[in-house]
Amino acid sequence: EVTAKNEKNKNNDALIQKAFSEGNNAFKEKNYDLAISKFDEGINAEPDFVGSAPVLLNAKGAVLKDKGFASYSQGAKSTDAALKASMFESAKKDWNAAMDSYSKGLAILKTATAPDAAAQKSYDANKMNLLNNLVEVHRLMSKSGVDKSKATEAKAAYEQYFAVETDAALKSKAQLTLADILREAGDSENAIVAYRKALETSPDNPDALAGIGLSLFNSGVVADNKEQKQEGLNYMQKFADTAPENHPLKASVRDAVEYLKTQDKLTPQKTGRSVGTKKKS
Repeated sequence: EVTAKNEKNKNNDALIQKAFSEGNNAFKEKNYDLAISKFDEGINAEPDFVGSAPVLLNAKGAVLKDKGFASYSQGAKSTDAALKASMFESAKKDWNAAMDSYSKGLAILKTATAPDAAAQKSYDANKMNLLNNLVEVHRLMSKSGVDKSKATEAKAAYEQYFAVETDAALKSKAQLTLADILREAGDSENAIVAYRKALETSPDNPDALAGIGLSLFNSGVVADNKEQKQEGLNYMQKFADTAPENHPLKASVRDAVEYLKTQDKLTPQKTGRSVGTKKKS
């Protein structure tokens, strides 16, 4: 029985190595479907084995991510509305499959117990790779406009990422990306929280100033909250005063500022305290 088990493990190891190698070669040649099938062969050999499954799931996700981006790029360049819609739908399907692959890899690592320090280091590296790719796909989905409905899932993924990322600059950049995803999805309240965190490390970042200003404006208008509208106006005025004219949010901010000045008769406040902070009682 032990001999048979060892022989099975040996055969599985050989199959996994072969599938991984052939999958990588196909990926390099941009033969996405073949690469996916090869990585699936390796995954199916030992679907829950922490030593191989997370790596193969990450590789499969990377193929799906690139395949989805190729479809999106083709659709974005097309003037045919039907083709554009079809390519965007293909991109959405592949990106969702990529996120599923990354999530499965993370789930395996979450319950794994490393036998030694070297194994733990390998597990941590695999987790970081999976999380980096997972949040990147969320960014692509939102930025491209292919699917902006996954703000809740994106927030959960980024929170996992923030818990393990040690590079302050990368963490700050990701914080702003999450805030943008939440704003684009219409989740103004959570976007405001995320933008405040981004501004803690980059108080003059024009993207963060515009984002929090627009989010406060939107939330303030919906709730008819004058304090939020005033705070949003303060941020947006600072953005308008410092951001380059070609900034993509310049027009949106200009319209919002004009609305607040004409409809609500508000004026930007410039005081000694930080923009947007509340006075202490």
